[in-house]
Amino acid sequence: MASSSIYHLTVTGLLSAMLATMTTVGCSSTESPVDERGVADRSPIEKQTVPHAPDNRFASWKGRWVGVEGMYVDIEPLGKGTYRLEMRNGVDEAKIYTGTDDPHGIRFTRDQTPLLLYPTSGEEIDLKNLRGKKDCLIVKQHEGYCRA
Repeated sequence: MASSSIYHLTVTGLLSAMLATMTTVGCSSTESPVDERGVADRSPIEKQTVPHAPDNRFASWKGRWVGVEGMYVDIEPLGKGTYRLEMRNGVDEAKIYTGTDDPHGIRFTRDQTPLLLYPTSGEEIDLKNLRGKKDCLIVKQHEGYCRA
């Protein structure tokens, strides 16, 4: 019975504290306005503008990923979920593709075929020179790229 009472008091206390916090944040007051992150805006009357970082799900993939026999992909996040992919996937010259965010990787179209560039290991790519590498991206078996 005592542990049930303690549990009830603890839950009630937590709920009261949460409600008080929500009420305080939601109130209007003479203090500086609070932005969506809960940070008070202490700037002068004219608001400061901060450049918005591109919101690309896979922005951390930026840069060159190397395959075998001169193959590579250079990934450049462009913002708003789009990417510039410079890709050399064989003996042909490098070509430029536009990619878009997908829940599992970067979606792009090559030669009218929709493809997905997604994370994997060198083992999954199944190319001798990439075996043992952990930080890799794959388009399809035998076509993949790893961080140098």
